[in-house]
Amino acid sequence: MKYLFIFITLTFVSMNPDSKSSGNSELMKEWTVIKIKGLEKLSSSPTIAFQVEDSKVGGFAGCNNYFSTYTISENTLSFGNTGSTRKMCPDMSVEDTFLRLLPKIARYEIVKKELYLYDQTDEILITAISQ
Repeated sequence: MKYLFIFITLTFVSMNPDSKSSGNSELMKEWTVIKIKGLEKLSSSPTIAFQVEDSKVGGFAGCNNYFSTYTISENTLSFGNTGSTRKMCPDMSVEDTFLRLLPKIARYEIVKKELYLYDQTDEILITAISQ
């Protein structure tokens, strides 16, 4: 009887549509950016780390650390206002482009271990791999 109760409880929790990690658990990890639209080569590798708690996201933007919030539903994804630390580096091109593209993201897709971030016209803006 004890095992039946545990099974029923786990089944209910895993089927609960209000569960924050439900359906999006594969996104909730740290990703390393390998391609950014508009840049031929990356002189640094930004990261994107999604957190379930408080829908926060952050990581390394190429020179500075950044932080934001995100909203997710099914495969749609959007980022809130983004903040970052303020140090200057010799090459800011990766960070500037990465942070400029984040607010344009409209949806995501995960294929194998790659994360594709698209704009509203279904153009891939950022590609990342899981850690």
